[in-house]
Amino acid sequence: NTDGLVLKNKYFWALNEQMDATIGLDYFSRRGFSPNLEFRYLINEESFGDLSTSYIRDKISSTDFYNLDWKHQQRWANEIRNVTRIDIERKGFRQRFEDDLILRTRRTSDSYTFFGKNWSDLAVWFEAELFKTVEVDQRESFSRQPEVSFFYLDRPLGDFPLYFSFDSSYVSFSEEAGSEKNREHRADFLPMVKWPINFPPYVNLAFSLGLRESVYSKEGAGDTFPRRTLLTGMTVYGPILSREYSVDSQAMKSVKHFVEPRLEYRFVSLEDPDKQVIKRKFDIIDEEGNSNTISLDLSNRFLAKSFSETGINSLWQIANLNLGIDYDIAETRKENDQTSGPKRPFSPIRLDLKTFFQVAWELNFDASYDTDEGKFDSRNIQFSYHPKENFEISIEKRFTSSQNLDYLIGKIRTDLSRKVALTWSVRYDEENNRLAENNIRLEYRASCWSIHFSVIRRLDATKFFFQIDLKGLG
Repeated sequence: NTDGLVLKNKYFWALNEQMDATIGLDYFSRRGFSPNLEFRYLINEESFGDLSTSYIRDKISSTDFYNLDWKHQQRWANEIRNVTRIDIERKGFRQRFEDDLILRTRRTSDSYTFFGKNWSDLAVWFEAELFKTVEVDQRESFSRQPEVSFFYLDRPLGDFPLYFSFDSSYVSFSEEAGSEKNREHRADFLPMVKWPINFPPYVNLAFSLGLRESVYSKEGAGDTFPRRTLLTGMTVYGPILSREYSVDSQAMKSVKHFVEPRLEYRFVSLEDPDKQVIKRKFDIIDEEGNSNTISLDLSNRFLAKSFSETGINSLWQIANLNLGIDYDIAETRKENDQTSGPKRPFSPIRLDLKTFFQVAWELNFDASYDTDEGKFDSRNIQFSYHPKENFEISIEKRFTSSQNLDYLIGKIRTDLSRKVALTWSVRYDEENNRLAENNIRLEYRASCWSIHFSVIRRLDATKFFFQIDLKGLG
């Protein structure tokens, strides 16, 4: 391997009731020393943050590697909210020295800040974000800074049964790839009128009409051009159907099933689509083009009811199943030819299942099924079973056809005795029909210390970890 013998030392220090830190000094026999720090703080319930940073002077490449990740959230005076993250990484630090699979395979860093103030019918937001590649020997970045947004929320128009809203924003986008740089500015305005019609308790209708005006300018080009879009829509919510089923069990006495349909029609028309083509589309406003679609979503909610010994009624949601599909009317009007291909008005069917059982098992599933191709575009399932605190088994299946991603993850954790625990996890790559990772961890826990021994075997490396934790020092 390229690291040699690895020794990791960490010391946890509770500075006070609102701050603590983890100070570390890692040693790689072939690469050198790596000091690292984790710092966490709590100002109040709505203001807190954490910082982590690491550094190493690599003996192999004579290069400085480091990373810094600071996250902060705070509620200022006058109910001003702030969320900030500073994410800096040099020379692919996590790719070389991180064991976490998600962090090790990420391609970009993400730094952002948000300041927002909400009133009863107004909102003002300030945002900035920077994506930067962490790939070695690559120079790419994308930023959205600043973006200032103003929202005037739905307000009644006099004595009419109409509501008016107004969204506006200014944003500056910049993109850098090697020696090429591109910077564009956009001002966007969207006044909208809505007309709700309610037939309680069965059906709610809502009609909407808006006219979007977007003005673009490219830095250095010296010209601007407008882009006008007409947006109309109708939403039908309901009727809500329900039925209650009796269940003879100790956990619940009955289950009530709610079916909540939602039908939405959306028509979007550009004023002159041939002259308003945007070469580089940065967000959903740029991507918006001519469309004429109908969307159907079917929400299924399952509520469980139980009674305690004192006769108190308890009600909680145990599962939620959502189904959805879109129908493109414009697609049905095009002609079949070799250039455009066959008509495909139906979108893939969307399915999302989440369970919230207050028992020993959990099941989550989401998928996207292409009816034209007769196959799944994506299929993800997660199942876990933990009947006792000292035993857990979980299986996770991930499949995405567009990314050639198809793998299976399994994990078993059990206590062999009161002080000894064993964890075994595997990751199987079904795309290439091979075992991608195998991890075995053995832990011994005493009252004030613990020992961990792990073996991680991947396609490119086998690692052995031995760790001692001393608790309650100082």
